[in-house]
Amino acid sequence: KHAMDASNQRNQKEFGDLAESKDDVASLRRRLVDLEEVYAAESKTLAQFEQHRRTLEQRLSQEMQSTWTVVNKQIALLTQSVEFLQKQYITVQERSNNLTESVAHACTARELIANSVGMPVQPKQQQPQQQQSNSSSGTKRQHRV
Repeated sequence: KHAMDASNQRNQKEFGDLAESKDDVASLRRRLVDLEEVYAAESKTLAQFEQHRRTLEQRLSQEMQSTWTVVNKQIALLTQSVEFLQKQYITVQERSNNLTESVAHACTARELIANSVGMPVQPKQQQPQQQQSNSSSGTKRQHRV
């Protein structure tokens, strides 16, 4: 009888362990199903996020391209303006140099003429009438020879 009680106890323990084991398996299966559902939801959210990110990157890329197009056009216009102003500056510089040379030649010619005639060279004074007409036109000219 003792052997039978021991065997029964062993069987009950194994049956109890098996029952607990079945509960554990069921619990684990429920947990696995829950995790699979969470994973599916998270995967869907991640896919939506990635799509949104790609859309934003594409828009940003388009905006950057548009901005660069505008910037490049502005740079081209600015370059043209600078080149035009450089040409104008060179023209003004050449005219100024030509005027300086003309004045120097005129002074030299006047001195040569005065020396050949034997007259002392004196600076030429403006006539009062010339000053009035020059100031009314907005420019004052003084000739010194």
